[in-house]
Amino acid sequence: MNLVKGKSYFISVTDVVLRSEASSKSKAKNHLLYGDWLKYLGEEHNGWAKVRSRRTNGWLHKSNFSSERPLEINFVDIGQGDGCHIVTPDDEVILIDAGIGDNMFRFLNWRYNLRNRKVFGVDGVDDGEPAGVTPFEIDHVIISHPDQDHYYGFRHLFDSKKVRHPDL
Repeated sequence: MNLVKGKSYFISVTDVVLRSEASSKSKAKNHLLYGDWLKYLGEEHNGWAKVRSRRTNGWLHKSNFSSERPLEINFVDIGQGDGCHIVTPDDEVILIDAGIGDNMFRFLNWRYNLRNRKVFGVDGVDDGEPAGVTPFEIDHVIISHPDQDHYYGFRHLFDSKKVRHPDL
């Protein structure tokens, strides 16, 4: 596939590691999953391409790229049942149910690397600093019914300054 600088691509395999250099033996920078968004940064070396994904620059082998974004659906064990994390081809994030505990929050913390996300005004990062980013955005929240074991876990997400969510 001929890559175009600045164009968006997506991970086409189950999982892959974003590397610090164009080598499978270089330091791991992040773990990416099927459907994750990539931006090609215009550099290639021995079948590897430099990309940006999950707010991190690194190298991936070109065989892991697709130009088509799939619908991504993840079922998350939230205790008594499953919650659902959906990412649409248009990059909208939808959450359905979050249980009573913090399982959905822990999943999103891992999935979007929230621990290491340096959010403007939250982690001592001032506006305009290159290391800073905006909070992770959740576009839609669905609570299947009003029992506490379906919605109470959302409090962990709503309390986090690293997450922006729709007003309920």
